[in-house]
Order: sequence, then structure tokens, then C-alpha cells
Amino acid sequence: MVKAGNERQIHNVAAGRISATSTDAINGSQLHAVLNNSGFNIQENDTPRSRINNNGVVSFKDGSLTTANVTKTSNDTIVKFDVKTTNITTDGQGNVAATDNSNNVVTAGDVVKTVNEVRNLQMTFNGNSGSAVKN
Repeated sequence: MVKAGNERQIHNVAAGRISATSTDAINGSQLHAVLNNSGFNIQENDTPRSRINNNGVVSFKDGSLTTANVTKTSNDTIVKFDVKTTNITTDGQGNVAATDNSNNVVTAGDVVKTVNEVRNLQMTFNGNSGSAVKN
């Protein structure tokens, strides 16, 4: 028996066999190798970009038209990128404006809605004489 404060080390232990059925002891260099070689590879469109080792960090950042959201759940982590959007409005004169931020993205539905709103407005044309002609 070893008493607290009188612990002993076993030195010069050979590397143990590592397998699903092994009952061998594992030495310090084997544990060190596992710790320093565990991690995962990161790819972009099937092209290797980086390796994240133990205690490494992956940082998700907002893009110019996206917002990164990282949510930790009890079993995993969810990464979601939301696209920054805006709406299009029209007034009775056919003027079109972005409601929030004109640098954001609009949806196809907003474009269709806006085109449909302005296409039936009465149109005024100026002829060569400068007089107004109305439909």
C-alpha cells in the first residue's frame, strides 16, 4: 500500500498495445501523443484549410451580409449564418426604397411584390414638344 504523500512512479514503461480489446497499460508518451494529435481538419468546399488540435479554437465571424450565431446545446453546438435582409417599399408615386439598410439583401418575393406594385401605376411621357401625354 502507498500512503498519501508517498506516491511512487513507475519508470521506463514500454508503450502499451492500443486497440479495442487491449488491456495493456498506456505510458506517458502515448498519452502525450493522443493529447497533441487529437482534433479535426477544416475544409472549405472540399479544400483543406486548417487543422484544429486539442485546445484549438474555431471562431465564426459575421460577414458583410451575414450574422454568425453559435448556440451550445446539451449534446452539440449549432452554427447558423443568417443573411442580413431588408424589405422594399413603394409609394403611390412609384418611388421605391429599402426600409432598413439599402446595403442588405432583398428576397425574390420582395422584388416580385415591388414590380407588381409599380407596373400598374399611371405613366406620364414627355413628347418632343415637352407636353405631357397621359394614359
